[in-house]
Amino acid sequence: MRAGTRAALLGALLGLLVVGAAGATTAARQARLGADRAMRPGSPGSQEDARAAAALAWRAQFESPPPPPWWRRLWPWAAPTQRLIRVAPLEPHSGSLAAPAELRLPASQLEAELGAGLAPAVNAVDPRDDAFFSYNSSAMTPLVPLWLSWMTDLGRMANRSHGLDFSTAWRLSSYVAISYCNASSIATWNCSRCGGISAGFTPEAVVFDELWDLQGYVGYSAPLDAIVVAFRGTDSHSIYNWVQNMRTWRTDLALGYPGAPPHALVHGGFFTSYNGSALAANITAGVQALRGRHPDVPIYVSGHSLGAAMATLCALDLRLNLGAPDVRVYSFGSPRVGNQVFAEWFEEVVQVHWRFTHNRDIVPSVPPGYMGFYHVSREVWVVDLLFGHTLVGVCDASGEDQACHNSVCHLGLCSSLSDHLLYLSEMYSPHPMGC
Repeated sequence: MRAGTRAALLGALLGLLVVGAAGATTAARQARLGADRAMRPGSPGSQEDARAAAALAWRAQFESPPPPPWWRRLWPWAAPTQRLIRVAPLEPHSGSLAAPAELRLPASQLEAELGAGLAPAVNAVDPRDDAFFSYNSSAMTPLVPLWLSWMTDLGRMANRSHGLDFSTAWRLSSYVAISYCNASSIATWNCSRCGGISAGFTPEAVVFDELWDLQGYVGYSAPLDAIVVAFRGTDSHSIYNWVQNMRTWRTDLALGYPGAPPHALVHGGFFTSYNGSALAANITAGVQALRGRHPDVPIYVSGHSLGAAMATLCALDLRLNLGAPDVRVYSFGSPRVGNQVFAEWFEEVVQVHWRFTHNRDIVPSVPPGYMGFYHVSREVWVVDLLFGHTLVGVCDASGEDQACHNSVCHLGLCSSLSDHLLYLSEMYSPHPMGC
């Protein structure tokens, strides 16, 4: 075969592959954009139909495996099946096992987790259970390497951590953990997590949107003398599917909040999940009612995972649309919410904002930075060590400090789902125990 013919055939094949990749990406993007547009003012059809369509599109990514990459369709083998396992993380500060969470993982991801601290364990309730694992993340950091030595620089940490109250962060993490509990238990504040550091809290409103499968609540914390808003993240068994989908598509939405820069873009799914569900209207109504009784106290907005993204948008909502003067954000395991213009503007509007990351947690690495997304600052990176010790590093003001969580994300993507389960408190709904 002549060289020219071979080159032509090769070019044609590459063209087909590129078209196939672009077609798959475009189809996914158009489906999501359609769902996002359905929530915007002036969209055709009834508001209730639009809300239902957007909710179904948004929930589909949680409940079904992510679409296989375009190149897998060229192979005859089926997509890998997922296995349901139970993981009990080892709490660094006490050395005890946390309540088990469910994770649904394909074989490749389970293998990666086994290589990063996950180990088969005996289930005390059912010794025949071969799907029970413990997770000791500190096993991977037996010594303090040189690239973590900056965390022990007291002068640097003191300078960067001005305004960070770690005891407040711990208390807020317990409130966020409670957001995973049953709505009726939160409303009466009698859940198993509602005592101890979480005592002294009076709920005002608990919002559960069954259509969107989202939950948050607002109330008054006597120990903080503050109004607190807390948002739940995704169920533990659907984290893998959600993260994989976040890696493969994007939607950028111009932010319609007052004073937003024209090029400030946010992830359309986060925006519509907060504003299109029952959360925005009911949470802000609860905050407004509490401000009438506690007019001069700060408002803490917090959340984990998807809930952390909604906490970021809620803080802007309270600050700009409700006119609340003192709004503070503490988020745990947050994905990137918008682009760099959005991140810089957010930091101007919301004066207090701390974003916690943990070890090699997979969620803060999505959506990827190369897709145009950018983290808000200031990051607080928590790294577990042996013998119950923990390093806490307060990162620089860039939002994307390469010496923090980004330093352990190869090619910009971290890999641990287990690290996402524990953020000072148990950030998931333990199945089948509930809380």
